[in-house]
Amino acid sequence: MDVVTDSNFIITGSQGQWHNAGRERGLAMSDAIAKPAESAPRTISVPEAGRWLGLGRNAAYEAARRGEIPVLRFGKRIRVSVVALERMLAR
Repeated sequence: MDVVTDSNFIITGSQGQWHNAGRERGLAMSDAIAKPAESAPRTISVPEAGRWLGLGRNAAYEAARRGEIPVLRFGKRIRVSVVALERMLAR
């Protein structure tokens, strides 16, 4: 029997019957489907990228400002693509 769970929904059996544990909280089935289960993050913070590179927090932000760390900007938020960082490290 296959069992897939998240915090609100459980799928069981070969027919994929849904047990809706999130109904009392007003959650829809699409809320469970839209979230990838236990996947690694696609972006990380600049300080986390700095730790991958052996840099401190301030040095990581300086490297990002200079373009040495590939960043994505979302308003005031700055994130680092894990794929881009891995490619950079592979060179």
